[in-house]
Amino acid sequence: MASLFLCWELLTGTPLNGRTAVVLVVLPLVLRIVEVLRAGYKEGWARSDKAPKRVFLRDPGPVLRLDQLGAFEYHKTIGRYVDKWITVAGNYEGSAESLLRDSLSVSLFLADGRRVNLQFSKEHEELIRRLRPGQRITVICQCCLGSGLALRNAELAHAEPLRRAG
Repeated sequence: MASLFLCWELLTGTPLNGRTAVVLVVLPLVLRIVEVLRAGYKEGWARSDKAPKRVFLRDPGPVLRLDQLGAFEYHKTIGRYVDKWITVAGNYEGSAESLLRDSLSVSLFLADGRRVNLQFSKEHEELIRRLRPGQRITVICQCCLGSGLALRNAELAHAEPLRRAG
């Protein structure tokens, strides 16, 4: 540290005052802190480029029954399901393109008589077009918050062959 102060006097030709000494001591510390923070942010950005880990719920039933809850109970419960993934199986009823033409909405008829809507990205359009009404499918999807809980980012996991009548 003494050599730093000596260099100051040699380079500037002026004596070192207290304020300049504090700046000379604190500045390298501040620069080091900035360097560490930048490295942390870069590492965080690098990590965010990787696909996030999917956390699946064992039983999709409570998520699919949220619409049966009262408003207070619904809002008290919904938070535990947001960003979780579920597997849903049912009979394909049909699909429609979103108004923005950026996704497909698929209607699925469940075994208990209820219907759910699932949102697929446009990259799944060809697979969806091959499905036929009544065909049993299994889908994985993410529980997202929209105007309520929405089942988005859906992916077709399995489609059983359509049984022929006869």
